[in-house]
Amino acid sequence: MSEASIQSRRRTRRRYVAMLVFVVALIAGWSLFWQYASGRAAALIADWKAREAAAGRVYACGDQSIAGFPFRIEVTCTPVSAEFRNFVPPLDIKLPRILVAAQIYQPTLLISEFQGPVSVADAGKPPEFEANWKLGQSSVSGLPVAPQRISLVFDAPEIDHVANGKREVWLKARHLELHARMAEPSADGKAGIETALRLQQASVPGFLQGLAALSEFGGGLALIAGLLTPLAAFGIACTMVVAVGLAKRVLGWQARRGLDAMCRDAWRWQTTNPEGY
Repeated sequence: MSEASIQSRRRTRRRYVAMLVFVVALIAGWSLFWQYASGRAAALIADWKAREAAAGRVYACGDQSIAGFPFRIEVTCTPVSAEFRNFVPPLDIKLPRILVAAQIYQPTLLISEFQGPVSVADAGKPPEFEANWKLGQSSVSGLPVAPQRISLVFDAPEIDHVANGKREVWLKARHLELHARMAEPSADGKAGIETALRLQQASVPGFLQGLAALSEFGGGLALIAGLLTPLAAFGIACTMVVAVGLAKRVLGWQARRGLDAMCRDAWRWQTTNPEGY
């Protein structure tokens, strides 16, 4: 074998060794970066929880874990509880499990998957509402500066009202989607939120029976039910349930008219605008 062939083989081996060292160094460096990013995520979560607690919104996680290596940060919390002490009266929400994930290269998009059932109750009291589903997911974009778009998607959702040991189905659907995004500011500079609700094969069996209970829960609820004529032809009834007590606690909004006026105006608009806007 000639000296030139030997030197060529040596150079080839050195290139292979250099490539191997580079790959190992790259993997080690990425592992260290992921460890830093996951630690940073844990610190940001702790800071956020502290700020929320100072504002009267206390979030607790029984067991928190961080995974997702190499390209994701996945935070799993089991179980989850939220106590809104700034509400009057305070409100408790409990959830068995939630998973929140973000790609390292796109940290401003959070994808979540949560497991039911979720219970809602006034602090220290038994649940008044329980909701369950087969699959629940959400996406939030625009964080951490400010959320620009929020989407909630549920397969086979069901919302029950619980009172005096009795359970009543309020909302049941094959599929539910709720989308919200920040709208362009109006001429006077006020920002708005655009929302869209999509329901498939939805019904509210406890509508009439729940009117009395609605007027008492959480300082007052108003239920605004509207049957959308185009969807009715396909056997799909859409119902909107609005918690006025919750809106008053969070936003300071309070209805000045009663349920009869709301239904009367909604029916008048629907009959005069059968095809919508």
